[in-house]
Amino acid sequence: MTPERPTVLVVDDIPANLSVLLDLLTGAGFAVLVADGGERALLQVSHRRPDVILLDAMMPGLDGFETCRRLKANPATGDLPVLFMTALTDTAARLAGFAAGAVDYISKPFEPEEVLARLRVQLELQRTRRALEREIRLRQNAEAQLERSLSQAVLVVDADGHLVFCARGARELLHRYLGDFDPDAALPPALLAGQSVALPPGLVYLRARRFAETGKHIGGDEGLTVLLLKEEAPDPSLMLSTALDLTEREAEVLYWVAQGKTSPEIAIILGSALKTVKKHLQRVYEKLGVETRTAAALRATEILGRDSVDHPR
Repeated sequence: MTPERPTVLVVDDIPANLSVLLDLLTGAGFAVLVADGGERALLQVSHRRPDVILLDAMMPGLDGFETCRRLKANPATGDLPVLFMTALTDTAARLAGFAAGAVDYISKPFEPEEVLARLRVQLELQRTRRALEREIRLRQNAEAQLERSLSQAVLVVDADGHLVFCARGARELLHRYLGDFDPDAALPPALLAGQSVALPPGLVYLRARRFAETGKHIGGDEGLTVLLLKEEAPDPSLMLSTALDLTEREAEVLYWVAQGKTSPEIAIILGSALKTVKKHLQRVYEKLGVETRTAAALRATEILGRDSVDHPR
């Protein structure tokens, strides 16, 4: 791909000067725009933005000084480097150009090497400034992301599951759920696999997810992985299963019984046959040592209510 040529806008009311500069700059590889006065120059930059402007100081109508002031006052063009072209040799005239916003000046009659040298200096300064601005934006974005990350439970692990970075919130959660967690040891495989880690007596609260749901690793598949720890509301049926030694389906049936659902309604909710629901419910009675639906529901409500007190969110 061919690099885009730098664009120079030349503003001068004398055709001979425009012709000389047009030949010089195009021959040196620049793209050239021309304007024969200040008003046309302002109109030109509103349609196509140049990289640098060569601006004649003394022109009829809107002179170079006022043209430069207007360029600098416009946020869309205020950063464009302007080089005055002048035959004036007194210091006051040159200072007036700098006061208007010019970054340099070129003396008339033109010395081709001087024109090209001053232009290239300004273009290089502009490239350097833009590169610095990009780097600053990247750093600011990175700092903002890091700040957001530190307010969340973010951690970074290597391919073996060992911690490389752990935000304070993540460290607190790991100690809360893993108890004697050793920061130098690998995280539990279940947590790395996205499975839940429970607080006693086995209630589901913590899960590790890929940060921002990108599903990507840092540095490739064998590199680092960013994880976000999330506390999740416990699954009521899993709470019942753990506390009462029920199968998953038995716990689901008991949960809906506690919610006041009839057996036909539970069959619809679970997509099961009514006979199957009744069979699960009978096993629940046997395991809980109760004989009635009401007694089973009260036992389930007791378990669910106790969890909300013992493990507040």
